[in-house]
Amino acid sequence: MTLIDLLILAVVVGVIGYLAHWLITSFFPAPVQMPALLIVGVLLLLFLLAQFSGPADMHLYRRWR
Repeated sequence: MTLIDLLILAVVVGVIGYLAHWLITSFFPAPVQMPALLIVGVLLLLFLLAQFSGPADMHLYRRWR
């Protein structure tokens, strides 16, 4: 992953997170907001983890196994 890829990924995740936060806090009722924000946050974290795991990181898995 190059520096440009990392910057684009950070901007995309930031924009998606901001839009999701705006939508949830604007249109969802108060009792539903916290679980919805939690789900969106976990999904964005899983997306970030998926972007950084790949063939280059397999040597760490083999070393620790």
